[in-house]
Amino acid sequence: MSCCPWFTRSCGSWPGRIGSPDGPIFSRQRRKQAARHGGGQVRVDIEAVEIACQVDDDELLAVHELLDKMAAEDPQKAELAKLRYFVGLPFEEAAEVLGISLRTAKRHWAYARAWLYEEMRAKRAT
Repeated sequence: MSCCPWFTRSCGSWPGRIGSPDGPIFSRQRRKQAARHGGGQVRVDIEAVEIACQVDDDELLAVHELLDKMAAEDPQKAELAKLRYFVGLPFEEAAEVLGISLRTAKRHWAYARAWLYEEMRAKRAT
């Protein structure tokens, strides 16, 4: 019995191509390690992640109430303060979300911090 010569040649070359650096096993591994496919990422246990700053629940609620009060006066500054305080966005990202310049974001943040400080101080005094 005689087989087709092209079939015999192709079957004979497969074992060499599977394990070669250009073969399907290695190309799959290269694809998995590519950055766009998540290569280089490390799994992190969510329980092991610590919150950057521990805040008392009462203080957190007080800040939230004060930010709501600030929103009645100046909604953009209050929104920036919420993005910075609760979400933890850096100035660049917060400014982009709000559609304002970086300089304006820093100026609004300085105002919001001073306003919150004075309001918290007044609230504690009473």
